[in-house]
Order: sequence, then C-alpha cells, then structure tokens
Amino acid sequence: MKSSIQARQVIQEKVVINNSSLVDFLIYDHHTNELIVKYKRGKHKGKARVYNGVTPSDFQEIINATSVGKTLLRTLAKYKKEEGIFFRFFKNLFSNNSDAAY
Repeated sequence: MKSSIQARQVIQEKVVINNSSLVDFLIYDHHTNELIVKYKRGKHKGKARVYNGVTPSDFQEIINATSVGKTLLRTLAKYKKEEGIFFRFFKNLFSNNSDAAY
C-alpha cells in the first residue's frame, strides 16, 4: 500500500500574542503580504488594522521578537518612512521646482 504525503502550504497564519500589552493577535497572508493587527490598547484599541506590503521576513522578525509590540512599531515606522521617501520622489519628479536635479 502506497502512502501519500501531501505538502501543505500555509496561506494565512494567525498568531495570538499572550505576552504583549499592545498586540492581541496577528494574521499574515503569505500571498498578499498583508498583515492584520488586533490591538489591545493605544490609539487603535480593540480594532484590527490592515498593513499591506509586509515581507515574510519582517513578519517572522515580529513574531519571534522578545517584544512583539516594539518590533511591530519599529517595522511599521520603517515602512512609513520608505513610503514617504517614495512619494516625495515622485512629487518632486512632476513638480515645477527648478531646483530639482533632474
């Protein structure tokens, strides 16, 4: 008799964070790189927020961190900073600013 072993692919991963005062749980979608965060306290207390474009390596770093909340906030700040730089570049590219180098 042949045994058939099928590989399973994780599409969404939910991680409940018991030792965080900020984060209740995280859900990560491996296909869309979407991270859903349910907050325990703060500005978004009781709400689930969706963050797009979070890499699998950043998700792993968050869930494996000693302080999930601090690592999450640092990661989100990094994405916000990169997004700001990206949009400023295009704003300058299409502006009439004669001081632009391009």
